[in-house]
Amino acid sequence: MLHTITSAFLNTNESTSFKPALVHESSGNMTPAYIIEDQGRPRIVVLLPWSPMAFSGAIKLIPREQVRELPLTLDEFSLSLSNYGLGLSDILFGTQEDTKKSN
Repeated sequence: MLHTITSAFLNTNESTSFKPALVHESSGNMTPAYIIEDQGRPRIVVLLPWSPMAFSGAIKLIPREQVRELPLTLDEFSLSLSNYGLGLSDILFGTQEDTKKSN
């Protein structure tokens, strides 16, 4: 587990866990999450973190179509969660703008 988290922080290609993501809820809300395991099945294992302890939280199996991986480093995503979400909207706004430009 320590190797997995270290690989994710170092942003190595071997890291398949702890990928920053958003879970889209039917109410329209978006919840920050980490993708813990994605084996190509209909549901993805995610960690819904508690702030300010970014690596503690609830483990859930979420339908794949509700989970969107974010092109952020684990470091910047986790730092924002550890600071009660401060800065999260800024890094997500940049991500959304980048997404709009690429479409």
